Amino acid sequence: MDKSLTEKAGQRSARRLRSGGRSANTARRGTELFKQSPWRLPVNHDPPIEPLAEEGVQAIHNGAMNILENIGIEFLNEESRTIFAQAGCRVDGTNVK
Repeated sequence: MDKSLTEKAGQRSARRLRSGGRSANTARRGTELFKQSPWRLPVNHDPPIEPLAEEGVQAIHNGAMNILENIGIEFLNEESRTIFAQAGCRVDGTNVK
């Protein structure tokens, strides 16, 4: 009887000495994984954007039309190229102008 009680007590103390699990991981790493700045409201330092004037919109449109007319866009879908060709676009292989 005496021996079995001692063995059980030894097993209990061995369990207490084991390290592992969530509590052991928390104790090893401390409370913080990294230093965190104090909470505050975010501040946007960029000025608000202004809408483009009509001249700016027209310049972007003219640039896009120039790219479409002179460089073109590559279309891999055969049906799309057929539709563009029927609409009057120049189709050269996969490039549509």
